[in-house]
Parts: sequence; C-alpha cells; structure tokens
Amino acid sequence: MKIQHFDRQDEAQFASLINLLKECAAHDEPGNSPRCPVEMKFILNHEGAETDVAAFVALEDGQVRGAAIVLSPIEDNTHLSQFNVYVAPEYRRSGIGTSLFEFAAENSLATDRPAWMARTVNAIPGGPARASAGAAFAEAKGFTAALNLHRRRSNLHEADLEVEQALEDDLGDHVSDYELVEWVGTPPEDIIEGVAALTSLIMDQVPSGEVMVEEQKFNAERLRTVEDLDVQCGIKVVSTAARHKETGQIAAMSRAAVNAEPGTEAEIRITLVDPQHRGHRLGTLVKIGLHRQLRRDFPQVVHVKTGNADINPHMSAINDKLGYVEFEKAVIFQRVASH
Repeated sequence: MKIQHFDRQDEAQFASLINLLKECAAHDEPGNSPRCPVEMKFILNHEGAETDVAAFVALEDGQVRGAAIVLSPIEDNTHLSQFNVYVAPEYRRSGIGTSLFEFAAENSLATDRPAWMARTVNAIPGGPARASAGAAFAEAKGFTAALNLHRRRSNLHEADLEVEQALEDDLGDHVSDYELVEWVGTPPEDIIEGVAALTSLIMDQVPSGEVMVEEQKFNAERLRTVEDLDVQCGIKVVSTAARHKETGQIAAMSRAAVNAEPGTEAEIRITLVDPQHRGHRLGTLVKIGLHRQLRRDFPQVVHVKTGNADINPHMSAINDKLGYVEFEKAVIFQRVASH
C-alpha cells in the first residue's frame, strides 16, 4: 500500500476516490448521501480563496483504498485544520488510517497549526445504524469531544402544512415590523452588506462548545467570493431573510445548501437572528419561509437536515415545532496539538 499526494490530473484516481467515499458512506452512515462528486471535483482541484485543501490517498494496484483530506482556513481561523480520513471497510484495522493521518499531518498546513478538528456521527436509539470506528479512531489519535450536535431532518413532502400555517399565524404582531426577502446564491445588491454583517456574527452567536473557533469578518466582496465558490461546487444556497421595514436591516436569516447530486436533500447552513432583534420570533419566521421557498422552487428536495448543538435548546425547540425528527448525533472532535 502506497501513501501519496492525490494526483489532481489523474481522472481514474479521482473516480476511485469517489467510489471510496460512496463505499464508506454506505457502510458507516447508511441513508446519508456521500460527498457530491461535482463538489469534490472542484474542491480537490481548486487553489485560492478561503480554504487550503490537501488530499492524500492510499493506493493498491491503482485503486484508492484510503484517503485523507485536510481543510485549512486561510482567511481567518488560521490556527486550525480539519481532518477527514476514509478507509475502505475491508481494509480497516491494518494501519492504513494511521499512516494516512500521520502523512497528512506532516504534509499539510496542519503541521504548523495548534488546533485540529474532526467530525463523526453516532447512532441514536431507534435510529439508523452508524459505525463507531470514526470516534474510536479520533480518540486513539488524541482528539477529544468538543461539541455534540443533534442531527434532525424534516420531510418537506409529508410536513403538516396546517401546523406550519398555525405557527406562522401565531407569530402575529411579533413580526409585523419585518418582511421576508428570498434569494438563491449571491444576495441581491440592496441587501448584500446586511447579509454580510449578519454572517459575521455566526461564530460569535452560534454555540460552539469547546471548539477553538474565532469570529469571521465578512463584507460584500468576500461574500460574493464565497457564493461564487458554491456555484462552482454545483451548490445552490437557498435563503430567506427577515428585513426590518423601517431600517432595512437584515435581522434574521435561514440558509440551506442543495447539492448537485443527489439534489433531493437540503442542508441547513445557518439560522441566525441578530441579537438586536431577538424576542420577535424571527427564527421561526425565516425557517417557515425557507421551507416554503424550497417546496416552491426546489420540489425535488425531500428532506431538510440540520444540526443543533446540545447547548442550543432554543433552536432545537423551533425545529421540533416544525416537525424535525432526530436521526443521528454528530460529534466535533478537537485535538490541541503539542507540536
């Protein structure tokens, strides 16, 4: 087995890597979609803004039996790197994962960064099966759990629309000073600065547990860059925001990503209310608006998935009212490197 850098020019190697990701997803997370090939193609071949990507593979007879992908932010949070390690089920417990991890740590930006992160998913009682190998591997490599997430999903095609309407009607005067704004991709010019300002609050306002993350600063230019990267990844980011009628301020928003493949799922990226506008139940308003936008403009989307920290009961309560059901748990692991 040979450990080496991923060859971006080798189409056969890329195809073998995609097959590996599909095999790992089917074995470890049955029912969850593997990484979208369109997105992975761009990520592995792109150099430049926002994130450094270092990819490594374990090859046997030209086939990818394992892979490590290290994502290192380059605009902010430059103290951390995220590790993603994959090994074909039939090749596990043979040292391939460890070899990939060590090779990746030595040959990526992670070697000079003090905080390393990884993510695993765990089964819940009555939920679909989830492999425990990822968590065991992370712990063996010195990572500890830093944030627990409840993973929930809602079936848009089976949702009780009367309940949804009743929730909206109940908002009443709480939301009378706000109006909904919808868009896909880059925000319209008249609100992009407001969306950028609210996006800059995410790291500060969203519970992150013990994860060592720092605030991010966005302006219109950076937001356009990020949205363009999504387009090139084949991702459509669907957004609904609440705008304050009097000031024009973007007070809350909910955004979901729809991948090119399979295209039947939307992953909530953020639902956030500006602290200055809390108490108006805007989180519920924008979430209902997003669901309606998805049903109307993306009828192929069946499930909406989201993850809420176990220290964020308010958002969890909103999702419960909207019919989200927990199907797995996710854990963000962190290792404070001693190198």
